Amino acid sequence: MRRPILQPLLFAVIAGLLQQPALGQRDLADTIEKSERSVVRIEVTTKGGGALGSGFIVDESGLLVTNVHVLAGAQQAIAVFPDGRKFKVTGTFLIDEARDICLAKLTGAGFSTLKLHVGAPRKGERVTALGAPKGLSFSATTGIVSAIRPAAELGPEIGRPKIRGTWIQVDAALSGGNSGGPLINDDGEVVAMSTLASQGGAQNLNFGISSGDIINAVKLASG
Repeated sequence: MRRPILQPLLFAVIAGLLQQPALGQRDLADTIEKSERSVVRIEVTTKGGGALGSGFIVDESGLLVTNVHVLAGAQQAIAVFPDGRKFKVTGTFLIDEARDICLAKLTGAGFSTLKLHVGAPRKGERVTALGAPKGLSFSATTGIVSAIRPAAELGPEIGRPKIRGTWIQVDAALSGGNSGGPLINDDGEVVAMSTLASQGGAQNLNFGISSGDIINAVKLASG
């Protein structure tokens, strides 16, 4: 009996699809690769020694967003890009301790930038944390938005009643060194900045200050 000619063709197509990564995986890899060009490892020298954190660029002129606690007590800070380029942090435009937002300036110009997302992300939306956890530079971890918390709700729960702003709760793994790094959505837009990581018995209970708060800080600094 003659076999239908379409059968082997169909098997070939299916085999080809199975050998390729899922479309979402390819898209995420492309987004991470593009976004990391605007992410830096921040090497801080203090009176007591050294520290590491993360940050990201939001303007071609070298406007750097990071956490206040990353640059606290810094005598010198160097921003290192994935391609090895290094630039000095020359000063700060704004320090907002209640939201842990610091806007600083790098030497140089013509930097690649990340876009700040307008509006809150949706619960369940995928997010990726970029940064240097435990000093492991340019790492990426992925999770979802678990909740959106006002400071009045979050602050007392974590023992920080003086915090302000809107906080994005995520289950993407964060560790020391992620602080100041971006939490991006699948479009490569910053929805929050990694700030608070799990402590004690908490598992993947992590928080970032919202892009809305960062946008307001940038407007305030430029106004």
